Amino acid sequence: MPSRERLLPMVKASGPLFFRGLALLVKANMALQYPEFWEAAGIFLWIAMDGAQSIILERLREAGFKNPTSKDAASYVYEAYGIEESDWEYFFEDDYQTRIRFIHPGNRFGAEARPCATADDILELNENLIDLYFFLLTGIPRDIQADS
Repeated sequence: MPSRERLLPMVKASGPLFFRGLALLVKANMALQYPEFWEAAGIFLWIAMDGAQSIILERLREAGFKNPTSKDAASYVYEAYGIEESDWEYFFEDDYQTRIRFIHPGNRFGAEARPCATADDILELNENLIDLYFFLLTGIPRDIQADS
């Protein structure tokens, strides 16, 4: 894995969108230290997820896609990680649906006084986003990060 000395200049040069997403990942991980703040951690992670999607859509536009979609963003991630298309039709589809249920009290899934999410929903999203932001920064997919 690249050392901190090599990563810091890459982060500094990454631009405001990447930097904001990374800052939200740090905030989420601070909030995850206390179960009372896990809902806030989820919100930080969902914003970071939207940031990652925006970064990918921007890269796709730079590569010549006129109007890339969420499905195109998911395909970008699958291709980079060597994953065949899976159940996800859209970028982080399950996490996006959970986000809608938490952030929008009246939503297409129905109003809930306390929307349901399990701890591993948030923990898995956190791990996936850490891996994804590392990939977006370095170009190294998660499966080979340990070998770099």
